[in-house]
Amino acid sequence: MSENFVKEWIIDKEFDGLRIDYWLKKKFSSLSYPSLCKIIRKGQLRVNKKRVKNSFLLNVGDQVKLYKIINVKKRIHKIQSSYLESIKSWVIFKDKNLIIINKPPGIAVQGGTKVTVNIDSLLEYLKYDLNERPKLVHRIDKKTSGLLIIARTLRSAKFMGNIFKDRNIKKKYLLLVKGNLNKSRGKINTPILINDKKISSTTNFELLKFFNGFSLVIASPVTGRKHQIRNHFNSIGHPIVGDDKFGDKNNKNFYLHSFYVNFYNEENKLIELYADPPAFFKNQMELMKISINRIKQNIEKDNDRHSN
Repeated sequence: MSENFVKEWIIDKEFDGLRIDYWLKKKFSSLSYPSLCKIIRKGQLRVNKKRVKNSFLLNVGDQVKLYKIINVKKRIHKIQSSYLESIKSWVIFKDKNLIIINKPPGIAVQGGTKVTVNIDSLLEYLKYDLNERPKLVHRIDKKTSGLLIIARTLRSAKFMGNIFKDRNIKKKYLLLVKGNLNKSRGKINTPILINDKKISSTTNFELLKFFNGFSLVIASPVTGRKHQIRNHFNSIGHPIVGDDKFGDKNNKNFYLHSFYVNFYNEENKLIELYADPPAFFKNQMELMKISINRIKQNIEKDNDRHSN
């Protein structure tokens, strides 16, 4: 690539350890996430003259060059007032560093070609008493409901980015799959194909209840691959109910819910949260005669067992 770059930066201490995609979003907040991913993927943004991936972590002294003119005019999004009223009702935890929401199913985390409203576009309305715009630190699928962690500051985004990178966070998902798993506990190690490469992936699971041809499961992804839980359960012949990506088009509801999270925050305080599943999921659990409290007790016992 020629040296006809548009702009150049040298990374200082403030951005040390920050992901390159978060940094680019900080510099061009009006840029949609898919657009900035495209810039990085095409090599139109380079670090130390080299192409990098979205997950690349910046270091002090890195030279970043942009080879594309970006229109920095703020785009005006017409967002329905109902979403603006709802977004704060989804918040189940807030402190000076983080906001954690219970995302409803059907709301995308980031923008896309056919996405009109997404969590990223609503973050401006979660600033509360701070001037800084909150930042996404991870994603869950549009159809998936449940816990989504949002950083309130750049420093917190860097901290949480490292928590996810180093796998110092416990996540558990509730899901309903087709068929009987035939084992109370297990591990799925099926590699996942990403960009034509087989990537090692691990998901631990526990069967909570089998009823009327369906299994209620709690799954803990050890790795964090795209669509990992969906891929893994489909690979063993038990696709998630409502997952049309893997052929189940008979149920309009998608039964995958980010239920539990556990990590230590910047003050080394334990953050442990549960998010109630959507009404349609709760109704199914009632039919299976299994309660949210029972599942919480199982998780607490499991945590105690691993801490001793």
